Amino acid sequence: MCAASNNVQNSPTGAAPAPQLILCWVEIELFKDLPADELYSAAYRIWDKYLGPNAELQVACTPQTKKRVLDDIETEHVSPQTFDATSAELFAAMNAEFPKFLASDACRECLQQLESEEHLREILSRSDMI
Repeated sequence: MCAASNNVQNSPTGAAPAPQLILCWVEIELFKDLPADELYSAAYRIWDKYLGPNAELQVACTPQTKKRVLDDIETEHVSPQTFDATSAELFAAMNAEFPKFLASDACRECLQQLESEEHLREILSRSDMI
């Protein structure tokens, strides 16, 4: 299961902080819709930012998940499914940590915003998040 480990204080329960999990999950969801010629560089950026040993906003996933992603990057066999296991682990961690958030109006608003992906992509791009 993914958990956060660097640069953001942990929640009172000791679980992963929301910003890292959510940011990584959103970037992975956007990654899935990128054109094929952009997948490799985006995968490397996500790895470097969230999963690599020196990641700025590290989320720790199972060793098998990290290995699968790194193998795809190193062999240049990156596809929209490269981060599927990572995404599932992140979602499970968010679900375990934030059940009230998932049932909230704020979560529904976030999901509605995700539906307007072009706008969100533009915002994330301007913030240098993708």
